[in-house]
Amino acid sequence: MDTDCVHGKTLTALLLPEFTFISVKSRGNLWAQVRQTYKRPIVVSKQPEIIWSSQDDQNLRLLIEKVIRANEILVQRIQTYPDYSELSPREQTKLYAELPEIGRGRLADLMQLARLGKLNLNLGYEIFKHPKIIQQLLSKIDANFP
Repeated sequence: MDTDCVHGKTLTALLLPEFTFISVKSRGNLWAQVRQTYKRPIVVSKQPEIIWSSQDDQNLRLLIEKVIRANEILVQRIQTYPDYSELSPREQTKLYAELPEIGRGRLADLMQLARLGKLNLNLGYEIFKHPKIIQQLLSKIDANFP
């Protein structure tokens, strides 16, 4: 029976039919020695630095403004639903998420951040590591909220 022999403990045997146990101490932590021998080198890959143009900055500002405006429209709409004010915050969030304009994906995440009042330019830079996606989202929000 292996009683952690590979980690420096003991190797135990059961002799039958006498039911006698015999334990032999390990010669050391063999697993640690093997791991050290075959340790993989750590490879650090550098991501290329992405330069944001002034147009990219302007597009991000525009996207955030449009998302906040779209959010205000949707919030006003769902607040007119019967018994909306009596719903719990969790139920209100669920109702908001089920609106067809919200959908799924990154735009839905932005809409929820706007609903919570957390969407701003600094967060936009954290969310969007690359400016290419911003143009796609601008097209999507323009289609949903003309």
